[in-house]
Amino acid sequence: MSLKRGSAEILRAPTDQESYLKRKILYGTPVLFPPNRIEDGQFSFNGIYYHLPINEPELNNHIHGFVSDRPFQIKSQSKSALTAVFDSADHPEISEGFSHHFKVELDFELTGDLLIKRCRIKNLSESEMPAGFGWHTSFVFDASTDIFQASVEQQWELNERNLPTGKRSTAHIPSSLKNVMLDDAFTDNGERKVSIIRPDENIRIDYQVSDAFTNWVIFHEGKGFICPEPYTWITNAPHLQNDPASGFQAIAPGNTLSVEATIEIRPLEEEVK
Repeated sequence: MSLKRGSAEILRAPTDQESYLKRKILYGTPVLFPPNRIEDGQFSFNGIYYHLPINEPELNNHIHGFVSDRPFQIKSQSKSALTAVFDSADHPEISEGFSHHFKVELDFELTGDLLIKRCRIKNLSESEMPAGFGWHTSFVFDASTDIFQASVEQQWELNERNLPTGKRSTAHIPSSLKNVMLDDAFTDNGERKVSIIRPDENIRIDYQVSDAFTNWVIFHEGKGFICPEPYTWITNAPHLQNDPASGFQAIAPGNTLSVEATIEIRPLEEEVK
């Protein structure tokens, strides 16, 4: 997926297929259902045992869910909008460890300098379905010149497996990320917004997400991009079910989890209005 304003790339785009295939998750705006890591790839809820594939073997975690690297089917498209659908019934291997039938429907709509992203996850099974969602959007970001702002309140303490311990402390992210590496988890402060200011290109990017998103993971390697990842539940939330800050939730049979985010791009001159 590519998004530009004039000649300025907003989202990180691969330079070749080999780069994309090597780390697909770091391009465009992949869908995470569920987001980030689950300890040992397993958990229990309502008496049901879930086991997800271990795809981060060095830490013995499951990471990034079922749909980020599986194909969606195009439902409709036009010059400025697209809707795509993922049906878990088309991928029976998912049900081996996650005993729910579900559909994920994505909308992308471009209007002026605004990209609108919507997602709907419907529980088509007969029991409550644990449901956490996130976007792994990769923005072009030059840490030597660009400014980063995020509506974070508390930082989750992570263990050696990048899993929250349950402890939190007051968060602070510097506006300049030069020589600052991040792979950290945060609660949101209620504004649900990330901003990137690119002075050299005279643009400001505002990434605004809907109320369902209560947590963020910020990933920055200092390699020309940054991933502010909004989550409806935090990393490993199924193992933090008793902590309201984790955002753990389940969808009743027949119900839908709906979320939305916008990416707005505007000139810096508009800041003074």
